Amino acid sequence: VMDKMDLTRDIGDEELMDMIHEVIREAAEAEYMPLQEQIRLSRQLFHSFRKLDVLQELVEDETITEIMINGTDEIFLEREGRIIQSGRKFMSIEKLEDVIQQIVAGTNRYVKDVFLRQCYELTAYGTDQFEMWFDGANGGDGYYGGANTTRQIDADTYYDIPNLRDSVHITMPDCVMWGVGGEARWIGNEAGWAGETNWCFGSGTSGNENAVEWNAGESDAKATTAGWFWHSNESVRSLNELWKFYMETVGRNATLILNFPPNKYGVLPDYDVNRLKEFGELLQSRLGTDLAPRATVTASATRKAGASRNYDASNLIDGDKDTYWATDDGVTDATITFMFPETTNVHYVAMQEYIRRGQRVKGFTIETTTDGSNWTRQASSVLTTTIGYKRIIPLNGSTTDHGNGYNIKGVRIHITDAKACPLLHTVSIY
Repeated sequence: VMDKMDLTRDIGDEELMDMIHEVIREAAEAEYMPLQEQIRLSRQLFHSFRKLDVLQELVEDETITEIMINGTDEIFLEREGRIIQSGRKFMSIEKLEDVIQQIVAGTNRYVKDVFLRQCYELTAYGTDQFEMWFDGANGGDGYYGGANTTRQIDADTYYDIPNLRDSVHITMPDCVMWGVGGEARWIGNEAGWAGETNWCFGSGTSGNENAVEWNAGESDAKATTAGWFWHSNESVRSLNELWKFYMETVGRNATLILNFPPNKYGVLPDYDVNRLKEFGELLQSRLGTDLAPRATVTASATRKAGASRNYDASNLIDGDKDTYWATDDGVTDATITFMFPETTNVHYVAMQEYIRRGQRVKGFTIETTTDGSNWTRQASSVLTTTIGYKRIIPLNGSTTDHGNGYNIKGVRIHITDAKACPLLHTVSIY
């Protein structure tokens, strides 16, 4: 029957039944088949394509009060208070799953009884959950009820997205819900990197400085080599690869979503756990000790203090994310200088804007000095445009080579351009 179907168009019930009759007639001509068997086989084939396959006649039998399925060949029914084996079976597990989808899709029970309940159950695991990710499941190509076709789903209606989003946010107000409300953006690749210029507006790897809505970037990457799901032949990526992911996402004003897939037993393999531990130790060794508080910090321009707060450069090293350094309105060019009491070995400079008041910086440079008088620009190969929530600049310009660092007496950050007066709440030096 499938060979006779034109799968590029919809086929009506009457046309499908004609095809089934033709196939059975050809089979009966080749080998004797009783009329009753032809009728039974016609109904069975039609039910397989359009209805509930081997369950259809059981559903239509008014003497049956319940049908219980415990696998492809264990179908039980209740009749007059007695549970009996039906003697029927599905041809494959795929056919059984297809029938299940027909049942729940027809009543939207999947959304109400499975999808939404699972989402609400997950909220019980704690308000510190960072994100729920809703990716796809909006129809598309596939076999639906035995027919190879394309379906389009209005996700907002089908999944009751407004109610879902509001209900989750009541329990977890800080949880980002990706894909159902414009709360975050996919950075545009699955390779663990964001643009060196990266605005929290717009779309893609770099965002758009002139877009209207806030749309912070997220970049996903596979920590293993075989795919998003576990494979027996997979291996875990090297520490240097994970470090590169981190520097080119977190270090470029994006969030890194690093995928470690659980195995078929539902746990992370030992090799993943060990690599995660090593990666945590690497991050701690390279970015765990902030040297900036050891320095004396000054700025070429500072906003006049208000009634209840000041905007001094010392706010950059006080460890408080709610204080910040700022210039006066209209001042978009300024320098911040960190001088150490003794020569210090330095690899990285990290900067964070006071993001509650938006992303502003459009250009900057970083210089170092060994004597306090002569300054040398560092990371000249890096595109030093945006900062955003966090920007980590490797002074040697490399996101893979840690190098030997620079023995210096001072670091100077020069803000060269901004959309409005720059606001930085923290500068860290490692």
